Amino acid sequence: MHSFVFAFLFVISGASIAQPSSEKLPDVIRSIAIAGTEPIVAEATHAASRQKTVAAIVQVTTDAAVIVVASKGRNIGFEVVARSKPFALSRESNFGAWVEEFRLLSKDRLQLAIGQRGGCARKVITHQFALRDGIWLVSGLDSVVMRCTDNGVEQDFSETSNYLSGKAIRTVFSEAKAPKIARLTSPRKAFPLSEFPPKGPEAGYAELQQ
Repeated sequence: MHSFVFAFLFVISGASIAQPSSEKLPDVIRSIAIAGTEPIVAEATHAASRQKTVAAIVQVTTDAAVIVVASKGRNIGFEVVARSKPFALSRESNFGAWVEEFRLLSKDRLQLAIGQRGGCARKVITHQFALRDGIWLVSGLDSVVMRCTDNGVEQDFSETSNYLSGKAIRTVFSEAKAPKIARLTSPRKAFPLSEFPPKGPEAGYAELQQ
């Protein structure tokens, strides 16, 4: 995969996320990044998260990055408590991919939304992470996919999988009919962030494989 393709990952959608100052990024995270790159820091929407937990997407090679979570102890500085496997982005999308949203929703919840555009339509894949019993887990996967029609762009389907509850919901939209909702069993159980992205049939994971 070429480095210019990976660069799409670091295009932030200004409408959806305000990038925090990287000056406050802990050294334990900054030291992981390759020279000449600046990590993407998750926006913290919870006061306790801003003080004790920092998450960032860190570029570790010219075409791969990792998600890193660092926490601050009572009497010590920040230390890395979770780190994903290296990942990249697929070249299947005509116009590349970008981070739409990267947020610490609370001290124990993190989400990463990646947008892709192909032709006139787009899709957004949202990866959910949760802290449980001291371990950061991949807790879910959400997809929103649009389609091109004669009348413009319409929503094709959405799917939400909660790996903690074991439940999934798939909604298929139709121009002429009411949405069709199917309640399913989640294809996965929650797994450690250190195993993200896993190999599997889900497009949201396959597109991150190197």
